Amino acid sequence: MTGPNDRGFTLMEIMISLAITAIVMSVVYGSLRTAGRSLQTLSVRNQLYRSTHALLEEMGRELACAYLSRNLPPTNGRAKTYFWVEDKESYDMPQDDLFFTTYGHAPSVNGTGESDQSEVCYLARYSRKRDELVLLKREDVSIDDVSCRDESPEDWDERYDEPPTPVATGIHPERGIGYRLVGFQVECFANLTEEEGEPEWDSDKRNDLPSRVVVTLTYEDGNENLYPFSKEVVFRLMGVHTKR
Repeated sequence: MTGPNDRGFTLMEIMISLAITAIVMSVVYGSLRTAGRSLQTLSVRNQLYRSTHALLEEMGRELACAYLSRNLPPTNGRAKTYFWVEDKESYDMPQDDLFFTTYGHAPSVNGTGESDQSEVCYLARYSRKRDELVLLKREDVSIDDVSCRDESPEDWDERYDEPPTPVATGIHPERGIGYRLVGFQVECFANLTEEEGEPEWDSDKRNDLPSRVVVTLTYEDGNENLYPFSKEVVFRLMGVHTKR
């Protein structure tokens, strides 16, 4: 004998329960998927901030110790010290050249020793395959009468033991939002109070260093939002090793 309260679930009740469970599971899955996507986006953005900040700090240390020798112009193979910024652009992307000599701690390429003086060269080149810029760096611990600006980047491989090092480009995760490198700019200021910078500088013609520079790396996300990262550097050796 069964009482009135001993009956089981009807088919309709089971179907309603399954429908409610499916709705709850869909909401939970959607929330987890959105949270995962947001976490990945945040992780990529943090990676961009960390890597760009580290690169600009390194560039800042090198630029702060840029110098010109009193022995200008060079003769008979004498070491050539200089500061050179050239304003360039292609594919609507600023891609300046930044070449200079600096008092910096640089290990030699072949491991035979180290130098407290070096020539540092930064240049951005457009990559058709990536559709963005790649920032390259060349560092030479032997300052001689031939500089980066005297040779095209295509000839660097023949002169140096190693190719230029890529130091910055975009970040492209398999999923989620990515960032393209779309700009490398250098502004030079003749004095500390000057508000408008100059896009180019040639120390051979001016026989001087700028008082400060502003270096900017610009990235673009998939929604065409721009993210500029700038570093202002004041030159420490102004008036010390520079021929006036």
